[in-house]
Amino acid sequence: MRKPGSSEVRAAAALLIGAAQAVLDDWVQDEDGLDPELGAGGACQDVASAMAGALFEIGVEEVVEVYTELDGGHVFLVANLADGVFRVDVPPGVYEMGAGYVWRKRDGILLIPENLILDRVEGPISDEMFRYRYAEEGAPEPF
Repeated sequence: MRKPGSSEVRAAAALLIGAAQAVLDDWVQDEDGLDPELGAGGACQDVASAMAGALFEIGVEEVVEVYTELDGGHVFLVANLADGVFRVDVPPGVYEMGAGYVWRKRDGILLIPENLILDRVEGPISDEMFRYRYAEEGAPEPF
């Protein structure tokens, strides 16, 4: 199967943002900032997971969720596309405020396609090398 490129992912920004928006629409915090499932935590892991599903819908098969302490703790995606490895993300500051494990949803958030970050991390690599570098699945087969 042909691997989509970054231009195809960019063209599908509305699909990815729609998946992310659905997560945010379902994220309900009480007056103390607590959600029944997420507690006081943020929704970035659910946003990333929903966008991974949207990427799969357009044919992107190699996607990994990455957790970082940057930005007070954040989950984003790394995808292996035809023209390289790309970070796929909606920055948490767009839809939530906080740090660490305490986040509050921004009132009335409505994501737009321009909120989608698509940054090239490195040039094209094989799926095996992608999994080795980003999914920690072990060494690839000899080349």
